[in-house]
Amino acid sequence: YEIGSGLVGSEMCIRDREWEETSGTISFDVTWENPKGEIEIEKTDEEGSPLQGARFVLEKRETDAEGADFQMSLTTDGTGKGCFTGLEPGEYVVKEEKPPAGYRRKEERREVTLKAGEKEKLVFVNMENEIVLKKQSEKGEPLEGAVFQVWKGEEEKKTYTSDEKGEIRLVRLEPGTYQYQEMTAPEGYIRDPQIYTFTVGEDGRPEDLSYETGHVIFNMPTRTEILKVDGCTGEALEGAVLT
Repeated sequence: YEIGSGLVGSEMCIRDREWEETSGTISFDVTWENPKGEIEIEKTDEEGSPLQGARFVLEKRETDAEGADFQMSLTTDGTGKGCFTGLEPGEYVVKEEKPPAGYRRKEERREVTLKAGEKEKLVFVNMENEIVLKKQSEKGEPLEGAVFQVWKGEEEKKTYTSDEKGEIRLVRLEPGTYQYQEMTAPEGYIRDPQIYTFTVGEDGRPEDLSYETGHVIFNMPTRTEILKVDGCTGEALEGAVLT
C-alpha cells in the first residue's frame, strides 16, 4: 500500500477479491516513521520591518550516509521570510551568509536540534550599516558647515553638510567602492581638495577600520601674513602697529 496515493491499495484489493455490494466505512490510523521537519527564517530590521535579500546557509553537524557534507541555502523573500524544508531529525547550524543591501551581516550562528516532524522558527535582526565622516580643525575641534559630495562608480553624486558635531553620517550603503570630496570648507578654513575612498564589502562592513573610527578630515585655518619692511632697504621693521 502506498500511503497518500488515493485508492491504490483499495483498487488492488478489488482486483484480487470479489466484494458484495454493501456500504460501510473503513477507518485506519497512519503513523509516519520518519516525518520531515522545517526551519523557518524571518529577517527584520530594528523596527521589525521585513528585509528581503538576506542569504542564509543551513549545515548539519554530521555528514549524510554517503559521507558528503550537508548544506542548504535560501534567500529571504519580500516578506522577509524563507524556509528550509524536508529536514531529517538532527542538529543543525544556521548562519547568515550575506545581509540585505545596506545592512550589516549578523555575526551569530544559531544551533537547532530538530526532532521528527518539528518546525522551528528563527528571527534575525539586522542593523543598518553606517560610515561617519568627521570634519575637524588641526586642533581636533569639530567643524560645522563643510560640504561634501559622495558617490559610487558612475552613480549620481550626493551632497552632505557636516553638523554641529562636525559629522556626516552615511547609512544603508550597498556593497562597492565609494569616493568623497570636500566641495566647500567651513568659514575661516581652507578646503581639502583630495578625493578619498572607502569600500563596503558583501557583509555590509567597510574593508578598513573606518566603521569603528570613522573618516577624519582635517582643515587648516585661513591665515594672512603681513610683513613690515623698510621701503628703501627692504629690511624688516619691528614695532609697527596695524589695525
